Amino acid sequence: MRDFDGWAKDGAEALDFIACTGTFEGRDPRERPRLIILDLEMPRPARFSVLQKLKEDKRTQSVPVVVMTASDRGGDVDECYRLGANAYVIKPIGFTELAEVIARVSRFWLLANQVPQ
Repeated sequence: MRDFDGWAKDGAEALDFIACTGTFEGRDPRERPRLIILDLEMPRPARFSVLQKLKEDKRTQSVPVVVMTASDRGGDVDECYRLGANAYVIKPIGFTELAEVIARVSRFWLLANQVPQ
């Protein structure tokens, strides 16, 4: 099992982490994330697949998923909410601005939001 720093390089790795498979075999499946920030443009699998799988999986259905992406296409926004996204945030270009947006999003979802236990 490899150490995980909280960032998945692609959707397949993110799904392996959730399912405790692949390089994450042996991870305790009871330790679920409290928040998932998902880049819609993350490589493999394609576009909406990771969000769909997260919301279909009983282990992660109630975990807030914030889609953070550079895409402002209306169809993407609609599809993400249809699939169960909890929020859709347009990602700023600069690193400082991105870090601030992530901090604000995290503060709300991790500190203010209440989730089922």
